[in-house]
Amino acid sequence: MKKEIKKAMGVSPVTGRIYYGNLRGDEWIGGKEDVTETAVRAVFEWFVEKFEDVCPADGQYTLEFLDEEYALTMKRKSFEYPARWKNRAEHNDYIHAECSKCGFQVESIEAVETGRCSAEYTKVKWKYCPKCGSKMTV
Repeated sequence: MKKEIKKAMGVSPVTGRIYYGNLRGDEWIGGKEDVTETAVRAVFEWFVEKFEDVCPADGQYTLEFLDEEYALTMKRKSFEYPARWKNRAEHNDYIHAECSKCGFQVESIEAVETGRCSAEYTKVKWKYCPKCGSKMTV
């Protein structure tokens, strides 16, 4: 009995490119289209949207799959809270911290997610310096 042909995307282990086409089991049937640039761009835009929705306190959004040993992490080149979060943070106070070891300064908030784009803010007594890893006091 022949396996069903289905439309699919897959990564070539030989070229590392992403292809879209018809698959029967593990074999490509007929032509396949290289969609690497489009697929990567779409995933990047999806990741940015997730980052904007969640707005993590440390400025990084991580995506993990339970059965994988790798994680994808997105962060801004220079992190600043979106306007809708800035106003909230002003009412809940920023956490100002400076590393005594390297002098790196952090201005952020700690948040515990309670739902989409809503958070309960809690002040912390210390955090770790993202530059050198030393413990910082607030």
